[in-house]
Amino acid sequence: MNRCLLQYTCMVLARYLHNAAHISPIFLVYLPFYALIPSPVTVMVLQTVAVFSAVVPMWLICRKKGLSPALSAVVCGLLCLFPAVWGGAAGSLHEYALLLPLLLWLLWALEDRRKVLPWVFALLILCVRETCAIHLFAVGAYHALTAG
Repeated sequence: MNRCLLQYTCMVLARYLHNAAHISPIFLVYLPFYALIPSPVTVMVLQTVAVFSAVVPMWLICRKKGLSPALSAVVCGLLCLFPAVWGGAAGSLHEYALLLPLLLWLLWALEDRRKVLPWVFALLILCVRETCAIHLFAVGAYHALTAG
């Protein structure tokens, strides 16, 4: 694989220039690792780690909401078993796989009343893809309706 990581995205029957259709600067996070180990396996391992890192904010949210450690572990286990989660790790490289962990980290930062982190995660979510602003709107509406 001699091409730049961002240059092409494989489709079912064709190849197209991904950045001509979408804005996904979140892929730039992968570049230092890909530069060290230029292999498709590198980006798939990074994506898998990123997808399953959603367990950490889910655990923190569960504990913040008063769930017991056992029930929090069950919720986190169910998160890992959910097809949309492990499918994002097992499938092809896609920027939307990074959305769930970032949304959960944003929800945790809002629940924990952090000052700067929600802005950091909101910016990272906007870097996933140009359509992710609607997800921020939903999180903002939830937070506005539930914040006390």
